Amino acid sequence: WCTRPILRAVFRYPFTYLKCVRLQTVCSRKAKDVRAFNERLGFKMEGVGRRAWDGRTDAICFSMLPQECRWLGGEHEQG
Repeated sequence: WCTRPILRAVFRYPFTYLKCVRLQTVCSRKAKDVRAFNERLGFKMEGVGRRAWDGRTDAICFSMLPQECRWLGGEHEQG
């Protein structure tokens, strides 16, 4: 299901149509598969929220800026 055309459409919606300047995702430090998926998509780890996930588990914050999004094919390169 996760093909290049689908990823292009998924990221084009917030960056191109909604004009978002950044996307953010947060997951549990324990969710290694989710963390790896975020990184494969191109999200960059920003930091750790100590005990922010459920009061016991740390949360990992990731973000992506439009010019970092490889799925847009240069649509948002800084000029």
